[in-house]
Amino acid sequence: MSRVDLGLSILFVALLGGIVGGLFALRNTALRQAASDEVRESWDAWRETTREAAERGAGEGGVARRAAPSPVPPLVILLEDHFAACLIGTVVTTAVPIGVVLWLLRGVLSRRR
Repeated sequence: MSRVDLGLSILFVALLGGIVGGLFALRNTALRQAASDEVRESWDAWRETTREAAERGAGEGGVARRAAPSPVPPLVILLEDHFAACLIGTVVTTAVPIGVVLWLLRGVLSRRR
């Protein structure tokens, strides 16, 4: 393995590690903020508003609205129950373009020798 290959491999792993680490940090920050009383009160108020709109029906706004069924915001459900899918999707959708760019860069750097 040449120095270029080794350097680009290390760069690839570092970039993916940064993306995964950043996603975990964002998850922790979002869950911490979602646990605050202010967010909880805001979500409860919005649920009450949608419940009232659902009871009124489509007469006022033209669109029938359903009441929010969950006692917690959707972001919390996404980050707690479906985080593995988010993580895999993020890694796959970022690893492919990064890998292609690094592969092209490898070709450019290899031809300079």
